[in-house]
Amino acid sequence: MSLTVGGTAQFSGDNITLNSANLNFQSSPTFDNGSTLSVKNSGELILQSGATINDSSLDFTSSTFKPSGTVSLTGSSHFTFDSGSSVMLEGDTTLSQSGSVTWASPDLNGNALTLNVDNMTLNGAQSIGTGESINSGSSNLSLSRP
Repeated sequence: MSLTVGGTAQFSGDNITLNSANLNFQSSPTFDNGSTLSVKNSGELILQSGATINDSSLDFTSSTFKPSGTVSLTGSSHFTFDSGSSVMLEGDTTLSQSGSVTWASPDLNGNALTLNVDNMTLNGAQSIGTGESINSGSSNLSLSRP
């Protein structure tokens, strides 16, 4: 099952669970005020134009996160990935977040990942192919083998 959202989407204090489903945002959604988006069991969250996440969480269980554009997390916002989840860039992506972030090593998919975070840990082997890049700027980047 797939759902594509073409217009503006704003979630405030909402809890959304995707179970074996795909959710594709064509515009940049906003999650705030304690919203939780849980993606489970081979589901996919696709952000074609980034997202703004304020005091909210994105949780992935055996699922895939596919960002593009600027993904900005503020306040107490965070990502959670279990060992069965993955990240695959849909386009050039900028991650902006204060504090520490841990992701599964992303499949750059021919794109660039730009980091604007304090500390970033990528779990697992990381391959960087022709035309792909990770731009860490002033971020502390750690590669870790789980």
